[in-house]
Amino acid sequence: MADEEDLCLGDKNPVDNIGLRVGAIFIIWFSSLAFTLLPILTKRIPKLTIPSYLYDFARYFGSGVIIATGFVHLLDPALEELGHACLRQSFQDYPMAYCFMFLSMMLIFVGEWFAYRLGSAYIDRKFNNGNYSLRGDALHHHAMGHDNANRENPIIESNAIRADGDDLSILEPHKKIDAVREEENIDKSTAIAGASSEVIGVFILEFGIIFHSVIIGLTLATSPYRGEPGEDSDGTFVVLFPVIVFHQLFEGLGLGSRLAFMPASIGTFIPSLLALAYSIVTPVGMAIGLGLRKTYTQDTPTGYYVTGIFDALSAGILIYTGMVELLAHDFIFSDKMKKAPLWKVALNMLEVWVAHLHVRAQSTLSKAERFVVPIDAKSLPRGYLVASTYAGVKNAISPSPAAALSGVPKPDLALVVSSTPAAIAGVFTTNKFQAAPVVHATNALQAAQPNGPRAIAVLANSGCANAVTGKEGLEDTEELVELVRNELNPASKPSQPGPSDVLMLSTGVIGVRLPVGTIRRALYHLVHGQVLQSNPEAWLDVARAYMTTDTFPKLRTRQFMLGDRQCSMLAIDKGAGMIHPHMTTPGGLHATLLGLVATDAPIAPAALQKCLEEAVRVSFNCISVDGDMSTNDTILALANGQAPTVQGSADKLPHGAEISESSHPALLAKFSEQLTSLCLEMAHLVVRDGEGAEKFVQVRVRGAGSYEDAHAIASSISTSSLVKCAMHGADANWGRILCAAGYATLTGKSGWTIDPHKVNVTFVAPEGVQGIAPLPALVNGTPLVVDEAHAAELLRHEDICVDVDMQGGSWSAKEADAEAVFWTCDFSKEYVAINGDYRT
Repeated sequence: MADEEDLCLGDKNPVDNIGLRVGAIFIIWFSSLAFTLLPILTKRIPKLTIPSYLYDFARYFGSGVIIATGFVHLLDPALEELGHACLRQSFQDYPMAYCFMFLSMMLIFVGEWFAYRLGSAYIDRKFNNGNYSLRGDALHHHAMGHDNANRENPIIESNAIRADGDDLSILEPHKKIDAVREEENIDKSTAIAGASSEVIGVFILEFGIIFHSVIIGLTLATSPYRGEPGEDSDGTFVVLFPVIVFHQLFEGLGLGSRLAFMPASIGTFIPSLLALAYSIVTPVGMAIGLGLRKTYTQDTPTGYYVTGIFDALSAGILIYTGMVELLAHDFIFSDKMKKAPLWKVALNMLEVWVAHLHVRAQSTLSKAERFVVPIDAKSLPRGYLVASTYAGVKNAISPSPAAALSGVPKPDLALVVSSTPAAIAGVFTTNKFQAAPVVHATNALQAAQPNGPRAIAVLANSGCANAVTGKEGLEDTEELVELVRNELNPASKPSQPGPSDVLMLSTGVIGVRLPVGTIRRALYHLVHGQVLQSNPEAWLDVARAYMTTDTFPKLRTRQFMLGDRQCSMLAIDKGAGMIHPHMTTPGGLHATLLGLVATDAPIAPAALQKCLEEAVRVSFNCISVDGDMSTNDTILALANGQAPTVQGSADKLPHGAEISESSHPALLAKFSEQLTSLCLEMAHLVVRDGEGAEKFVQVRVRGAGSYEDAHAIASSISTSSLVKCAMHGADANWGRILCAAGYATLTGKSGWTIDPHKVNVTFVAPEGVQGIAPLPALVNGTPLVVDEAHAAELLRHEDICVDVDMQGGSWSAKEADAEAVFWTCDFSKEYVAINGDYRT
C-alpha cells in the first residue's frame, strides 16, 4: 500500500548522460558571459562602438525579459510548488507564493530606503554642510538621481537659473559667486545621487538574478535526461537545456545593458566582474546538482519548500527591480525620455512587450495546459464516489520498465463506486489475445441477470495490462474483483450479487501478471481509508490513474434534461498509442481504447448498450494513432438513475422508471445524441494526445457505396505511415493519399468499387480558420499543379483537413452518397523515441 506519506518520498533521479551535462555547464557559462559582456565592452571601448538604437533595444528588451521571467518562470512555478499536496494544509489552502514574493519586495524596498537615507546623509555632509534647505530631502535626491542618471553629463549644466527660480545675473558679484558655488555643490550632490541610484538598482538586479539562477542550474542538472515514454517531457533535460540557454542569453543581454550604463567613474572592471558573476551562478548550481545527484530529490516536501520559496523570493526581487528600478527609472524619471518624441517612447515600450512575448513563447503551453479543462462540481453525476492512489504497479512488475521519473508518482489505481446498482454496457477489443480483464468483463455481461447487467464498481489500474498471462492472469483479475465486492460498504452491495457487480480495466505492459499483493494493499486503503469522494479533483486523479503514455488526463462532463430529470454525464478515457478501430462480424465495430462513461440518467441496460455501440461506431472507431489494436481496449458505460428531479417540468418520469426504446424513444434519442457528442469529444482528445503527435488530421471520404466502404477508405488513408509523415512535414502529398485509398480493403458486399477517374482530393482549411481557400490537388483523377505556398499556408496549422470525394465511384453520384470521417495524427521522431524503449 502506498499511503500519502509514500507519495511524497519522491524517486531518486537517475541522472544519466553525465558527459552531456558537464558540457552543458560550459555552454551555459560561455553564452551567458558573452551576451552579458557584449553591451559593456561596446560601450566602454571606442573601437567597438555600436549604434545607440541597439543599446536601446538591449536595454528595454532586457527589462522586459527580466520582468517576464519573474512572472512566467518564477512566480508561476512557485505557486505550483508551494501548493503541492505533499505540503502542510495551510500551504494548500492559501497561495503562499504571493506571501513570499511580497516579503521579498518589501525587503528590497526597505533596504533601498535605508541605502538612500544613508546616501542622502553622506551627500549632505559632503557638499552642503548640513544645510537641508539647499539640499532638499532624500526623496528629492532619489528623483533627481533617476533623472540625472540618464543625462550624458549631469554636472555640466547652466547655472544661470537657480533651483529656487532666482536669476543669478541680477545678484551682486560676491553673492553671485557664492550662489554659483552653492549650485555647483547641489549639482555634484545630485550627480552622486544619480550614480548611487544607478549602482544600487544594478546591484539589486544582480542579486535577484543570481538568487534564482542557482535554482535554475540545480533543477537542470538533476532533471531526467528524457521523460518516460508518454509522460509530459516539459521538465526533462533535453527540453529544459535549450530553453535555459536562450533564457540566459537574453537575461544576460538585459543585465549587460544595465551594467554598461553604470557611471563612468566605476570603470570597466566592476561591471565586467558582475557580468562574470552572473555567468557562473547557473553553472555553479548545475555543479552542485551533479554533486548531489545521488542524494538530492526534487520532488519531496523539502524540495518543494526550497525551490518554491526561492522561486517566489526571486520573483519578487525581479518584478520589483524591473518595474521600479528599470521601467520607472527609464520612463518616468528620465529627463531624456520626457523630451523624447512619442514614437520613440512607444517603440521602447513595444520592445518591453516583445520581450514578454519572447519569454512566454519559451513557455509554450503543453498539451495538459491546453486540453485539461476545469470541471464544475455541479456537472458531476450524482450517486458516484471515486478514489485513486499510487500502488506502484509498474515498479512492481518484472521485467521492470524504464526507470521511474522523478516526481511524486501519478495514481495508478482507481475505483469508481455507484451508490446503487447501475445499468452497465460495454464494448471490447476483438484482438484474439484479449487481456484477462476483457475476458472477465465480456463473460460477466453475457452472464448477467434477465433484467440486464448491473454494476456497483469499476476498478482500473495502469502500468500492467495483464494480457497474455494465461489462466493465472484471469484468476488475478477475479481475485481483485472479488476483493472489491467483499470490502465495499454493505450499503453499496446489491441485494442479489451478480457476475457484473464489479468489473476491472487494466492497461500497460503486456505479458506480465498483475502484482496482486501490491494492488491488494493499496485497494484496502481505497475502500477503508475514507478517501472515496465526489469532487472535480478526485475525478481528475481517477483520470490520471488511467494514463500510460498519455501526456494529460482526459476528463469531460456535460448536463442535459431528460423529461423532468437534470442529468449529468462524465467521461474518462486514456489512449495515445496502440489506437485503431477493428471490424468484425457479427457485432460490428468495437472500441479500441480504455474509457469509462458515468451518468446519473435513468437508462435501461439494453438501451444503454445500444446507445454506446452507436456512439462508439462514429467516434472511437473512427480514430487512429498508429494502426495497432490493443489487447485490452474497453469502454464501459454506467447509468445509475440518480439524476435529481426538476420541479415544474411537464414531462415527468415515474419514480424508478428507466428509459428504453419502447417506453421513451424520444428521450432515448436525446440521450444517445448527448452520449455520441461526448464520445466524439473524448475520441478527439485521444488523437490530439497521440504519441509524439503534433498534427490533428481529419480525413473525410464522400460519395462511397456504403458507410463501411467510406470508413475503410478513410481508415486506410489515416493509417498510412507515409501520409502521416507527410502531414508532419506539412507536405501536400496527394499521391500518398491516393495510394492509401487504392489499397483499402472494401466490404465487397454491395459490389461497389473505386473509380480512379472520378476521385477528387482537396485540402481544406480547418474549422475556425478564415481567409484560406480550399486547395484542390486532384480533380477527376487528374493531378493539378499544387501551389506550394498555398499548401504551406493550409498545412502549417495544427489541424489539417483532407477531403476525398469518390463521386459515386463505380456507381452514380446519386446512388453512392455515403460518407465517413476519420481522425488521425502525424508521425514524428518522438513517436519512435517513445515506443523504442517503452518496456525496457
